[in-house]
Amino acid sequence: MKSTFSVSTIVAVIGAAMTANYAHAAETPEHSFTGKVGLFTEYEYRGISQSSESPAGQLNLDYANKNGLYLGTFLSNIKWLKDSARENGFSSSSTVEWDIYGGFKWLF
Repeated sequence: MKSTFSVSTIVAVIGAAMTANYAHAAETPEHSFTGKVGLFTEYEYRGISQSSESPAGQLNLDYANKNGLYLGTFLSNIKWLKDSARENGFSSSSTVEWDIYGGFKWLF
């Protein structure tokens, strides 16, 4: 048994699938969590090496609420503080940068 589909049938099916996906994507969840883990050849911030041209492992975790509240954290290994301390005659064993951030996004 051979079945054939007309162009209009294919267009209708694709259109229905796109509409269903768009409607689903437009719904904002009450809570959302996202995360990212990365390994980079070097960690630079504003053009200045934070890892003394060494590899850096990084972790981002973010939370957002439908009402506009968001919280997050960022972790990365660093080496510049230890290198800078040694050059200036003091010691530091800091090897991790840990940033915590949050806020409220007004929804208009």
